Amino acid sequence: MEKPFIVDQVSWHTSTPGNPESREHIIRRFHVIARFLQDRGLTVRQLVVDMQDVQDNFAISSADLTDEGLALMRAAYDKWLQKVDQGMDITDLSLFEGALKKMRAR
Repeated sequence: MEKPFIVDQVSWHTSTPGNPESREHIIRRFHVIARFLQDRGLTVRQLVVDMQDVQDNFAISSADLTDEGLALMRAAYDKWLQKVDQGMDITDLSLFEGALKKMRAR
């Protein structure tokens, strides 16, 4: 069994010098993805209720995710972040939805 690891953490982005993304945008982005994962049964616990739950110490860990949730993050998260960095709206989760649909069709 793989040792738990942090997939992503808010402070990794808020403390990066020169990051053009605002703190509010980072928090909203983490909230959007956490809700997506929760709403589809891909987490083993509730990560967030509202945006106040997302602070600098908020992280998504491999231990927070089901096996399917971790597989989805591995398949889609970096691609989604790249698209967001290129200007895609953070609420556009079609990349995750497509990857999840493909995984569940197997």
